[in-house]
Amino acid sequence: MQQGERPPSRVRRQQASSLLDWLVRWQGATPTSLKVERRFAGEGLGWCLVATADIEPEEVILSVPLTAAITSEGVDEGRWSTHMAAELLRRQAAAAAAAAAEAGGVAAAMSAAPWLDALPAHVDLPWLYWSDAELAELQDEDTLAEAQHMRGVLETACEELAGSFSRQQVAWTLSLVHSRSFAQAGRHVWVPGIDMANHTLAPNATIRCLQSPGSCQGAAALDEVCPPDTAAAAAAEPSRFELVAGEQGIAAGQEVTISYGSWPSDVFLLFFGFVPADNPHDSAVLFYDLFDLQTFKARLAAPADDWEPDWPAVEAAVQQLEAQLGPGEQYIRMVATANGLDSRLLQAAQALLAVGRGSPDGRTPLSVPQFVALRCRQLLAAYPTSIADDEALLRQLESGGSAAAAAAAAAAAASAAGGDEQLRAEQLQTAVRYRLGKKRVLQATLAAMGDV
Repeated sequence: MQQGERPPSRVRRQQASSLLDWLVRWQGATPTSLKVERRFAGEGLGWCLVATADIEPEEVILSVPLTAAITSEGVDEGRWSTHMAAELLRRQAAAAAAAAAEAGGVAAAMSAAPWLDALPAHVDLPWLYWSDAELAELQDEDTLAEAQHMRGVLETACEELAGSFSRQQVAWTLSLVHSRSFAQAGRHVWVPGIDMANHTLAPNATIRCLQSPGSCQGAAALDEVCPPDTAAAAAAEPSRFELVAGEQGIAAGQEVTISYGSWPSDVFLLFFGFVPADNPHDSAVLFYDLFDLQTFKARLAAPADDWEPDWPAVEAAVQQLEAQLGPGEQYIRMVATANGLDSRLLQAAQALLAVGRGSPDGRTPLSVPQFVALRCRQLLAAYPTSIADDEALLRQLESGGSAAAAAAAAAAAASAAGGDEQLRAEQLQTAVRYRLGKKRVLQATLAAMGDV
């Protein structure tokens, strides 16, 4: 998603044309006569790619050599985003130096300045730009833990890049790297131009990577069947990342959209900075691991409200359960989705309930649907606000009323949460939409289990 402040209309016109012109003229992008342009979609929406002429089914819209991209090739997965952030900052410094030295000469024209100028002021990733109070409004311990982990990524990057770049610069680049990169063939790739395509659940385009013969095993085959000059030319052609129209084509005037993936809302929020409306791929974590599963079962059979787990007994039961389930599967983050239950959850729950039945009285058989329904009810009850509360608050925040009304709703939410820190209306709206999606998954799962 393209975010950031609205630039003046004159600047918007210059930015809209210069990025794609730069890709074609200086970076080797094709086709040379593009059928798309970059347009400002409006407040809160940012920039997008729009077809300027009819695009045929499966027609290549934009093909960009990977030499123009920033990638994590050859970098340890644990620091891929720091590496790519540092590369963007180096390109920014080089563009500024070229502009100062040549005042518009060839080096300045070839620099990444048009791409850099087209990037948003920041992408509102919660782990970078939200306060602790705003994060708490997500009401999801698992997501809060992941956000704290990602804050560690920021701290590590700041330490590594200290002395060269400010904390604000590092945060800016990390927000862009995480929100605009594709995972492809074991690496992360950020491609200018193609990074302007927005996400939708019904995309009209897709992306693909064409590997250069020189970067794969096909190079040897080319040497055998082609004249030397032809083989060398093919091997020298860089790999390319392409934006391709879908099977229906794209009519002139339509926005060109892609899918960022069939992710739960956690991924969209933490890595892209938004929550899709009515996300059909959303999920709710019912059990984080087998210890969580076994502890819940033991809690059902405990008579006292102040029950504490017998951890040696829980560990022994988990070891027995692991032996029964066998190797080859990781029972982590077992979820419910709009389409049903995680197959791993079904397997683990069936095995668990077969060992001791798992009912509250320890004797009456408990079915998997009953077990799951009890868990959903427990998780829903643990939320500090109900579905009805969230729906009412979201209506206030989305009503299209005054900014003062939205701010008042945010202040009321902060007061209800017992906090003194002011909540920003936009961040609160995103948080409420996120947590409401999780609760609706749990509610739908309850209904599917025959217990509403």
